[in-house]
Amino acid sequence: MRSLAPRFVRRRPALHVTWRVAVFFLGVAILVAGLAMIFLPGPGWGGIIVGLAVLATEFVWAQRALLWARRQAIRAKERALDPVHRRRNLMIAMAAGVVVVMAAGVVVASGAGAFLWRQGLPW
Repeated sequence: MRSLAPRFVRRRPALHVTWRVAVFFLGVAILVAGLAMIFLPGPGWGGIIVGLAVLATEFVWAQRALLWARRQAIRAKERALDPVHRRRNLMIAMAAGVVVVMAAGVVVASGAGAFLWRQGLPW
């Protein structure tokens, strides 16, 4: 792979190494932020893809990882649009909704709702 650094940077070895190190640290920082956002609020997978894209401008291994991630995303999209999987996901969502409504009914019927209201908690 050819470096995407500007020509004047590629012509100067010390500057090119500095460029690659800067791209590496920037890409890894974005990648780590994306990994953290999987567990924290934020676009986790988007951060991972952007971090890999930054690294892929200078490193072949990151290009391969980015291509693998793209293939996995395409497969996930195809599975999500598959009618069988959509029906299954709809059934799971409906079952979860029924469970939530039943749990709320139990809380209200047991008097716990009035207790929560007296404590100042919104119910």
